[in-house]
Amino acid sequence: MRLKLLLFLVPSMLVLFGLLIFANLKITKKTVLEHMGHEAHYAALSLANEVDILTESSRKIADGMAHALEIVPELDANFIKNLIKTNVEKNPGIYGSTISLLPGATRLGYYGPYYYRDTKDVNYKSLGSSYDYTKWDWFRIPMETGKGSWGEPYYDEGGGNILMVTYSAPIFRNNKKIGVATVDISLNNLVHKVQSLRVDMGGYAILVSSKGYIIAHPDKEFLLKKYHLIMQKIFRIDCLKSCPHL
Repeated sequence: MRLKLLLFLVPSMLVLFGLLIFANLKITKKTVLEHMGHEAHYAALSLANEVDILTESSRKIADGMAHALEIVPELDANFIKNLIKTNVEKNPGIYGSTISLLPGATRLGYYGPYYYRDTKDVNYKSLGSSYDYTKWDWFRIPMETGKGSWGEPYYDEGGGNILMVTYSAPIFRNNKKIGVATVDISLNNLVHKVQSLRVDMGGYAILVSSKGYIIAHPDKEFLLKKYHLIMQKIFRIDCLKSCPHL
C-alpha cells in the first residue's frame, strides 16, 4: 500500500512541479513584457513632452515676430533681418526662420530673408532669389486662412535642405495680410531620438504625423509615406509569405 501511494504521489508531484514551472514562466514573461511596455510608454511620453515644449516655444516666437511687424511704424529691411537672426541665434531649438512678404504688398517687393544654422554659425539666404516661396504650403496656407498653423513634415529643397517642420504665422498691417513669419524645426534630432528608443523582441519605434505621414522609421524607404499604405503593404507581404496559395 505504501509503495502504491508513493508511486502515485511521485508522478503527481512531478506534474504539479511542471505546472508550477510553466505558470512561473508565463508570469515571468508577462512581467517582462509589462516592464518593457511601461519603459517604452514612459520613454515615449518623455519624448512627446520634449516635442511639445519645443513646438510651443517655437510657435510663440513666430507669432511674436508677426506681431512685431504689425505694430512697427515702418517696415525696414534691416530691422526684419536683425529680428530673424536674433531669434535664431538665441533659440538653439530653431533650425531656421524667415519673414517672407507677399510680392506687391509692400515696398520691399519679393522679399524673403532666411536665417538658418549649420554646424557652427547662423547663415543667411535670400529665399526670393533661390525659389518661389509663394507656392509652398508654409506660405500659401496662412495667407489663405489668416491663421497660424503647423505644416506637415517635408524636405525643404532650396531653403534649409533638410527634413523639417514649419510653423507659419500670417502678418497683418492695416488689416491686410502682407506675408508670413515662420520658424523651422529640424526633424533630424527628433528622428534620431525615436530611432534610439529600444524595444526588445524585434520591436521598434516609429513616429507618425497628425495626418498619418511617417516621420521616423528604421527603414528610410518609408519616410514621408502614408502610414496606412505602408501597413497594407507590410501585411500583404507577410500574408503572401504565410499564404503561398494567394
